[in-house]
Amino acid sequence: MDWIPTISELSGPRYQRIVEAMEADIAAGRLVRGQQLPTQRALAKALGIDLTTVTRAYTEARRRGIMEARVGQGSFVSETSARRAVDLPHPVAIDLSMNVPPHPLEAQLDERIIAGMEAIRAQSGLTAHLNYQPPAAARMSARSRPAGCVHAFRTRTPTGS
Repeated sequence: MDWIPTISELSGPRYQRIVEAMEADIAAGRLVRGQQLPTQRALAKALGIDLTTVTRAYTEARRRGIMEARVGQGSFVSETSARRAVDLPHPVAIDLSMNVPPHPLEAQLDERIIAGMEAIRAQSGLTAHLNYQPPAAARMSARSRPAGCVHAFRTRTPTGS
C-alpha cells in the first residue's frame, strides 16, 4: 500500500480528516493524478478504524472531485485534480465572456442576420417558428421512411379516444 494518510494531527470527524489529508497530499505532490489509492478495507485496517468511516471518506472525496472510482479497478486520484484554485499562489483570471472568435467587419454579420430574419418573416412569419416542431418521424411520409420503420404515432380524435 503506497499511501497512508496522517490524520492524527487533524481535527474533526475521521472521515473528514482522511479527505483533508488526501487534499493536502495532492497539493504537496505526495499523491499524483491517476495514482491508485488503497482499497477501503486495506486503508481501514492500516488506520485501525471502521470500514464505514473510510467508505464515507472516499464518498466525500469523490463528491469533491479529488478521487474517482473505476469499477473492477479500484480508486484513483482524479486525473483532473491538482491544486484547488484558491491554493494557487497567483490566481489566473480567465475571461470566458466571449467564447467565439471575433468576426471580420467585412463579413457584415449584422446586416446578413437582419436580411435572413426578414426573409423568414416575409416567407412564413416569425411566430410559426416559436412552436415546438413535430418529431422527424411524424414529418416523414410513408414513402420516405426507411424500410422497416413502423409508424408509432396514434391519431387521436377530438374527443381524445
